[in-house]
Amino acid sequence: MGTELRLPRPGDGLRKRRIFVFAGGESRPPTGGLVSIDPLNGTLNFAFPWRSTSYESVNAASPVVIGNQVFVSASYKTGGALLDVLPNGGYKAAWKSADLSTHFNTAIYKDGYLYGFDGRNERMLRLFVSK
Repeated sequence: MGTELRLPRPGDGLRKRRIFVFAGGESRPPTGGLVSIDPLNGTLNFAFPWRSTSYESVNAASPVVIGNQVFVSASYKTGGALLDVLPNGGYKAAWKSADLSTHFNTAIYKDGYLYGFDGRNERMLRLFVSK
């Protein structure tokens, strides 16, 4: 695994405790993404690949846990994805969008919207989060 710049996030989606880690993976070729881990026994619930194809990229923003959903985002023309965490431990992609490519900052959830900076630009965006 490459250097990690963010913190794991706990989540209580669907009444089951999980730890979400947005890992950088290897650089050649660029790999990485979100993993969901059971903190009681270390079992991997799922792995969702999400990383820019650019060699210079990193997964630096922390995952944002919103109830039974998790948002991840990466820069370099990658964008973000909102995942529904399923009762069986898996996931389903609720949506993917190129409109919010966080670079070294983590988006903030408030009242049904995600707020963040797209790439290195100081442009704030709002995206609807399904409930």
